[in-house]
Amino acid sequence: MNIKIPRISTRWWIAVLLCAAITISYFDRQTLSVAVGEIKKQIPIPDEEFAHLNTAFLITYGLMYVIGGKLIDALGTRLGFFIIMVWWSLACASHGFATGFTMLAASRLMLGIGEGGGFPAATKAVAEWFPMRERSTAMGIINAGTAVGGIAAPPAIAAILLSARWPWVFYLSGALGLAWTVWWLRAYYPPAHHPWLSRAEKSEIQEVMTVRGPEEPGILWFRLFRYSQVWGLVIAKFLTDAVWYFIAYRGSHPQGAAGGNPSSHA
Repeated sequence: MNIKIPRISTRWWIAVLLCAAITISYFDRQTLSVAVGEIKKQIPIPDEEFAHLNTAFLITYGLMYVIGGKLIDALGTRLGFFIIMVWWSLACASHGFATGFTMLAASRLMLGIGEGGGFPAATKAVAEWFPMRERSTAMGIINAGTAVGGIAAPPAIAAILLSARWPWVFYLSGALGLAWTVWWLRAYYPPAHHPWLSRAEKSEIQEVMTVRGPEEPGILWFRLFRYSQVWGLVIAKFLTDAVWYFIAYRGSHPQGAAGGNPSSHA
């Protein structure tokens, strides 16, 4: 009996492509936390300085969330995401050249700038490709990359550390992101210009294929705080993200982020 395997639509391949980008993002941002035990053998990193390194990343990451959407709108999704991924991949690789705290801090700042544009770019791509009825599913697939990257990072980085010096964690992570950009440039185009899009799929996503008229004037972002729904999201993120980032970035050294006496971290 012949089993016919259904063809995956182009837009769902786009969702997988975006999921891979978010996976790489969450892999890259954990490189320092997982490798810090080896790094501190060469570069002393007390607990306070390790906290400063993570703060450096989060400051630029948060700021880029504010302006990342505007940047993607100006550059276009295809070019914008390409530039963002190249930036953060090179920033990740630059950690491997660090010889002291200052160079590591500069690399973390640059990494935050790049990765802060990841989700705005992915969200823009979903809006370009998916009708409203499918956007929640598409974003769910993409957001799964956060878990995949978080789970894959510790064993993969540990395996690299077993066979190479710690800078190679960052070199290989950066190379993975640059390899993704090749896939991105080959696979991502707006629906109206995509060479692989079938006639049947064009019909399915007619909602996003329709040529739109002049856009309405945008709303000033601070006016969003007039809406109770926005406050609900902000409060929920404020209460949960602190726990998430503490777990993700506290370091994996058995004696704490920077080693030392275990009792001092109680």
